[in-house]
Amino acid sequence: MTVENEVLTSVYRCPDGTEFPVTWEEPGDVRKTWKWEQEHAPDPMKPLEMAMGKLTRPGTARAFEEADVPTPALFRGGRIGNGYVFFPADLQLHPDEQQSLYNAVARLVEREGGVWEVWAGFCLPRIEAACAKLLRSTKGATLAEIGEMQGYGMRMTHVAGSHALFASTIAKFVEFGNEIGVDGERLFVDLSQGFPNTTFKANAVLWDLAEIADRLPSVRATLLESESKRVWDTIRGLSDGQEFVSAFEAYLEQYGCRAGSWSLSAPTWQEDPAAPLRMIRRILEEKPPTPEETLSEGAKRRAAVTKEIEDRLGDDADRLARFREMCEPLRYYIPIREARAYWQLVVTGIMRGLLLKRGQRLVERGVVVKEDDVLYLVPEEIESALLGEADDLSSLVDERREKWEFWAQRRPPEAIGGEGEAELPDDGASSAVDDGVIRGVAASRGVVTARARVLADIGDADRLQRGDVLVCAMSSPPWTPLFALASGVVTDSGGILSHPAIVAREYGIPCVVGTRVGTEVIRDGAMITVDGDVGTVRVEG
Repeated sequence: MTVENEVLTSVYRCPDGTEFPVTWEEPGDVRKTWKWEQEHAPDPMKPLEMAMGKLTRPGTARAFEEADVPTPALFRGGRIGNGYVFFPADLQLHPDEQQSLYNAVARLVEREGGVWEVWAGFCLPRIEAACAKLLRSTKGATLAEIGEMQGYGMRMTHVAGSHALFASTIAKFVEFGNEIGVDGERLFVDLSQGFPNTTFKANAVLWDLAEIADRLPSVRATLLESESKRVWDTIRGLSDGQEFVSAFEAYLEQYGCRAGSWSLSAPTWQEDPAAPLRMIRRILEEKPPTPEETLSEGAKRRAAVTKEIEDRLGDDADRLARFREMCEPLRYYIPIREARAYWQLVVTGIMRGLLLKRGQRLVERGVVVKEDDVLYLVPEEIESALLGEADDLSSLVDERREKWEFWAQRRPPEAIGGEGEAELPDDGASSAVDDGVIRGVAASRGVVTARARVLADIGDADRLQRGDVLVCAMSSPPWTPLFALASGVVTDSGGILSHPAIVAREYGIPCVVGTRVGTEVIRDGAMITVDGDVGTVRVEG
């Protein structure tokens, strides 16, 4: 640990031994333990992403202030180390503060008239207004101004998507489960499946597009045979493909503005239409169940679990009535979570588009070479260059890109900080693997032995064959069509309420999340056994 001019720097180590220096904004933070936020930010952020994160803070505060809800611990600021995001290892508030949060959420629900009304009547109109304002922002809007609006729109999704909104319901299920001898949290998630939601609605449009393509011979042939990067241009030139072109353009207008993940570096499908076209091609090739069929099967599983619990309760009228009352809000849980995720990716995609427009203006001025070079600059540099106060910044971009690529090729320490120690001798990742068995979180029931397909990003979608186990760091809503092909899912990050866990349950396939090391330990093409009942993955060979 070094201290220079009151700036505190600690040096940790990556699992490969690379030194991992961290400079602390607040010296007292070194005494806390901070865990790598692998779920939503598995890759290091670029300079502009880090800077914009700080500019979103006023918008975050405004969103929770309008809802009259205390800002949850998760949104009180993480710490950055070489681009990687770290959050406090203990996100629990003091019991009194936690109770204050729950009470505030309960007042919000009562004030708006219900859980769904908090989302549909309070949050959604404000999110839509924030997106509209971002889209209307002029060249004269500062990055601080649009950053504030991004933070407001993003965190307004968390007002409704907050764990606290359903915390009392989850707590009731845990207590109820203890009374009758079942896992209450698992019961909560099993009874939440099978309800229509935004993600499945978006997927249904892809299936509709596949049906259109299937009855247009030239479109079908082009999708199945053409090089993916040129397929959209080819289809648009087909004389008999206009029905598909019109429908696909409508899809891109409504759903293509979503970023591919929660990162400003992730392209939207409007930027890369080849990505959804690859999904449509896979639907044509594999003929997987439709989203409607999948939800129907989920509803059947939910009904079976409901009957099982009601049979267990027998003539216990009080508990039976209590159980049925507890189930009522569950029909909103997944719809709110998936709608929240949809709008988070929309906000991210809109913000990315605004930044790329600035990047294009820098290209026109000869300041950078490519529009996405803007992600390697910071707001002061961008705004100065747009005012004509800076010349060529390409060498600075190259330098920062080289540094980013260096860290992107490494796995950061699992944790930093903690009692002021300069090094953590063990990042904790090795504890996830024991005698060839990878341990994670049991997220969706079932057991399957199949070939692993390790995907770095959604651009690898063509490599997943029907029946493979999808192995990835984390998934976002645009990944969902791949679950229709997979026989199981394994992720590095996430918990029982994370996106891949939710979607795997909807598809009725085994899922183990939170392995931390799955994509590193599992070899692409290896045979693995995924046990979603106990949360293990065994590498068979």
